[in-house]
Amino acid sequence: IEDAKQLIEDYMTAYPGIRVFQATKKSMVYKGKKIPNAYGRWKHNYGIREMKQYLPQREYEKKASAMYRGCVNYPVQSTPADIMGNVAVALGDVWGVEREDWKEVESLVIAHELCGGIHPYVALCEMGAKLINLVHDNTFWEVPNENIDEASKLIELVSEGLPWEQLGWYLPVDMKIEPFWGFKEEE
Repeated sequence: IEDAKQLIEDYMTAYPGIRVFQATKKSMVYKGKKIPNAYGRWKHNYGIREMKQYLPQREYEKKASAMYRGCVNYPVQSTPADIMGNVAVALGDVWGVEREDWKEVESLVIAHELCGGIHPYVALCEMGAKLINLVHDNTFWEVPNENIDEASKLIELVSEGLPWEQLGWYLPVDMKIEPFWGFKEEE
């Protein structure tokens, strides 16, 4: 326990802005203010002060602690989820590039511009690439061997370009290419 406490203290010392961030979010919760993520999506925090008069002290402390933790974690967890959602919209054609109103969807417009005026989904389809799954901050693709390099470059371009264009954040993409998805070829 002492080693864990020291590790946390060393981490907080190395990154002093974390304590300020946490204190700011906790203060916002107590004041009933909304907590934004980087895209402007909000977590609402109503009633923390009001519930104090209706709950036993220990139960109130548990509820307040859970609200504080949730609000400190919210921007950190919801922003990457929104980034992945935008990537899925752009690369997986969630909206539908055949729709006339696709230009009203910011991530599609940005991806179209990043790819030199082509829809990345259409280009990936023409290469035979298929978005198979999204898991946390990963996308899983099936791509014919002859198109792996070209498809990988397009996926990387959009995955890195969207957060840069939308938020001004450079988030590098780590790509791993394997012949099987989580399984080894049987011998």
